Amino acid sequence: MALLGTTAILAVQALAAFACIAYFHFHRNRPADGHWFTTGLSPLIGGAGMIYVIWLLIDNRDFAAGAAANDIVFALSPWIVAIVGIGGVAFALVMRKYAPSRYEIIGRVVLDVRERNEL
Repeated sequence: MALLGTTAILAVQALAAFACIAYFHFHRNRPADGHWFTTGLSPLIGGAGMIYVIWLLIDNRDFAAGAAANDIVFALSPWIVAIVGIGGVAFALVMRKYAPSRYEIIGRVVLDVRERNEL
């Protein structure tokens, strides 16, 4: 279970690194804050490093698991992470199409009073 959680966290961190690049450089949000190194090259190197570590985890999972390497949950752990990730993307796409007002607030921690009343 620790490898399942670690793999999921590393996948989210890699996606966040690539999202940083997309936010500043492809979508042109806050262009004054975008910098070629801090919001471009550094997240690219970090995201690629995370993907490499995920590959290492999956490739060496039998060594890391020890006696639990033959367990069905352990064998399916990369697929579980992938299914949960794809499910999250599918949920976001459905929300964007059918409930755009709710989609706009996904990921916000604090809502102002006007947004709370719209829900």
